[in-house]
Amino acid sequence: MSGKVDKAVRLVEEKGSNNLPDNIVNLCNYIKNNEHRIDYKNYKEKGYYIGSGSIESANKTVIQQRMKTVWNEMEHKWRPVYSSS
Repeated sequence: MSGKVDKAVRLVEEKGSNNLPDNIVNLCNYIKNNEHRIDYKNYKEKGYYIGSGSIESANKTVIQQRMKTVWNEMEHKWRPVYSSS
C-alpha cells in the first residue's frame, strides 16, 4: 500500500478498534487482508484493466445478443401459428 490509504490504515491502527465505528474497522481489516489483491498501481503498470466499464459493456453486449437470438427463434417458431388464424 502507499499514499493516503496507507496513512488511513495507520491512523485506524493507532486509534484502536474500540474508539472507532465498526464499519471503519471492518474496512481497515479488509484492506490489510486483501492488500495483495488491491495493488492497482502494479496492475495498471502491467496493462490490466482496473475499471469495471469494459467488463460491464461486454456483459451487456453478450446478454443482449443472446436475448435477441432467443427472441428471434421464438418468433420464428410462433409465426406459423399467427399466420394460420
